[in-house]
Amino acid sequence: MMGKKSKDKFRRGYIFLDWENLWKNLENFLSSSYERFSPKDWLNRLIEQIGQEEGQVIKVYVFVPLHLASSWAETFYNLGFFTIACPKIRGKAGEEIDTTDRTLMSFAETLIDETRELTFICIGSGDQDFIPLANKARDRGLRVIAAVASWGSLSSEFGKKVKKTYLFSPTVEGI
Repeated sequence: MMGKKSKDKFRRGYIFLDWENLWKNLENFLSSSYERFSPKDWLNRLIEQIGQEEGQVIKVYVFVPLHLASSWAETFYNLGFFTIACPKIRGKAGEEIDTTDRTLMSFAETLIDETRELTFICIGSGDQDFIPLANKARDRGLRVIAAVASWGSLSSEFGKKVKKTYLFSPTVEGI
């Protein structure tokens, strides 16, 4: 993966993608336009641009619910991403609970704590549920960036926690 040296140190980080969040918002956009948009090409460009602007991308982790995992596993594998399938579980009252956000945050927090010389993280979601993760990364002195599917999917509170946002969209404003 690509990287860039700053004057004082080598910059490097992880990318954590909440695929269901990104894909749902992108599907809404794509239903009205851009028939030939390739998520694989966009993801390649995203990683390349983050590498050029932010530093070396150590690894990309994609968190995806089980019902989407088999549809996207080959694409993510071919891109060199690590896919983490997140099951939906039943709560005490029998309600269905999505574990994607919780799994992404727990996994990312562990890597933040264990990785030396980490300088940034990218959270692939605009969901305000990721504010605690952004705060933890910022408290550790990391630059926090985001990738979202649309400006409308970026929570205003979460948007205040990130230094830069990449738009996951085939528009001119996107990558």
